[in-house]
Amino acid sequence: MIGVFTLVSVAAAACTGETARAPDAGSAADNQAEIVDVLRRYLDAYNAGDVRTMNDTACAAAQRGEAAPPLLPTVVHQIGVAEVAGDSATVPVSLSIETRGQPSPPASVTIGVVKEDGMWKFCMMERPTTA
Repeated sequence: MIGVFTLVSVAAAACTGETARAPDAGSAADNQAEIVDVLRRYLDAYNAGDVRTMNDTACAAAQRGEAAPPLLPTVVHQIGVAEVAGDSATVPVSLSIETRGQPSPPASVTIGVVKEDGMWKFCMMERPTTA
């Protein structure tokens, strides 16, 4: 059942009169918040079969032409702290599959994200291990 997890697959400025400058790579807290947001949006879109949002939140390599809602929805229990290395990161996530209205036991997966065009994007998922 856990094999279903194979998924092929933030700007406001204050008017201070100061000269605008390019944003830096971002703080760890900013990165974490952005990464959690993109993972939640991607997985919500995956469950809804929403290809547009999936593609908006996925890296170029993970773009899809079509998708349908999965037969067994993915339930996100917890998104851990991202381990960021430059423009890529890995994130531990606890997930399960809902069957007959009940989630299966959680499985731990590692999801990869990359920064493309200044935005964090979902980019892959490793095989799960049971929690």
